[in-house]
Amino acid sequence: IIGHDASVKIGGNVTLFCHLTETEDNLIHVIWQKQTRENPKQETFLIIDKDGKTEHKNDLLDKVKFIGNIKEKNGSVQLLGMTLLDDGIYTCIFIFPSGQNQTNINVTVLGKTVNVILFRLNTAQTS
Repeated sequence: IIGHDASVKIGGNVTLFCHLTETEDNLIHVIWQKQTRENPKQETFLIIDKDGKTEHKNDLLDKVKFIGNIKEKNGSVQLLGMTLLDDGIYTCIFIFPSGQNQTNINVTVLGKTVNVILFRLNTAQTS
């Protein structure tokens, strides 16, 4: 599987490339999963069937676009409006009758981190 890690600025869009080469197997579907700062448990967010129809999971319909071509075994997606909580590991899984092939893509969301230090002013009262 051809795929590579990606970086994106906060608010930007990122393309996750996932292209399977060197196989003649008939593809059943492609599954995308993520494990992020927001949700450290791996969860499925997109399923693409062999006809290219997409099934969005977890209310990400407005954030995910399938931009690949299933006939060419290209399961690439674009993620829109990235936030720091989207930083994490994204997994592209090709499912075949004979089994599966998968790859992990590390996505780093770049942004300014603001450290806030709060001071508490204690006023001593004299009696």
